[in-house]
Amino acid sequence: MSLAAERLIALVSGLSPKARESRLMILLQPHADDSGSDPQSHTFVFGGLVAAPSEWLAFTHEWQAALDSGPAKLEYFKMTEAMSFSGQFARRRGWTVANRDAKLADLVEIVMRNARYGAWVSMRQADYRKYLQSIPLPVRNTTTDTPYLFLITQFILMLCEHAKRNNADCSFDFIFDEQIGIDKVAILWWPHLKALAAENGIERYLGSPPMFRDEKCILPLQAADLFVWEHRMHQTKNKVLVMPPSKLLKRLDELLTINVRFSETALASMNSVLVGMSAQYAKENPDKQT
Repeated sequence: MSLAAERLIALVSGLSPKARESRLMILLQPHADDSGSDPQSHTFVFGGLVAAPSEWLAFTHEWQAALDSGPAKLEYFKMTEAMSFSGQFARRRGWTVANRDAKLADLVEIVMRNARYGAWVSMRQADYRKYLQSIPLPVRNTTTDTPYLFLITQFILMLCEHAKRNNADCSFDFIFDEQIGIDKVAILWWPHLKALAAENGIERYLGSPPMFRDEKCILPLQAADLFVWEHRMHQTKNKVLVMPPSKLLKRLDELLTINVRFSETALASMNSVLVGMSAQYAKENPDKQT
């Protein structure tokens, strides 16, 4: 058994007894990552792929075999390195455009064979700064000044709403790429997110609190990296002209995918509500202002 497969089994084994044994519904594990977190990026996308633990185990064996083959063994996969011929895909290791593209095509086929569906949410960085980052807050830090927490929340709720609309007998345990600092805040936010889900009748779809893991060790996160990178680049290319999807994205589009792209209009509507909430909080808590 490969080290990656052992890590995935350990990850599943680390779930709560309730999550492993007492669940009557099918357990699904969305593995998700972000792309475009740099404020200079046109679009920020958060998303990934959904499958059951047994399906992820089969995926892991295939993905590891693909990493081990080729002109040079890959210790891990990162889309930015593949496209820039850096790191694991450095040209000095024998990588060319032709064998790089062949490797990417192979990896996409592994996704298509094993993932049940994909999901992503996105927004333009400029819209985030104008309508969400501009909202007055008593305290500002790296967790409040990035679209990450907003999009991760919307990603979770979107999957639960999709399950509800389809009367799905499933529950989600979310596994995300490590985000130093933000991961702790996201876990602290979990009880509030569950309360919000309960208000909307979708709490039954939420399993254990999200887990944040190293994408170099958890191979499904590397597939999520490829998936969101392709969707972000397509949105970036279409910011002025309508451009066709890349060959990889065209193939990935054959996978059932649910998504929400937050438009400027939608974020403007949220802004008016959130500004009012911020003002009310400031009025009720004058001692907490900075």
